Amino acid sequence: MKTNPIINEMKETDKKENNVYKVKPEMRTNDLSSIPSNNVVKVVFEGYETLFDNVHHTNAFVNKIKKGNQIDQIQEIWVNTTKVYWKKTTPIPKDDLPF
Repeated sequence: MKTNPIINEMKETDKKENNVYKVKPEMRTNDLSSIPSNNVVKVVFEGYETLFDNVHHTNAFVNKIKKGNQIDQIQEIWVNTTKVYWKKTTPIPKDDLPF
């Protein structure tokens, strides 16, 4: 298994640093989260980020987050180094459409 640079960075600290929070294992509900994985999901809120490591089924994990009650507060969701969700910040006015 290749080493994920995000995981290496997370293992250096379990505490809050620069408004980045790593979710502790005892706060996770799925038993798979205790088995090592090379996947990290980062959820970006306004002012802080939350990191989940050892995610085995990233699509299901992200879909569960998106269906949660905090989706209006989420700015971005990343799986490893790929942004998979971002909040639409400004709608396009209908008057500015070219058709």
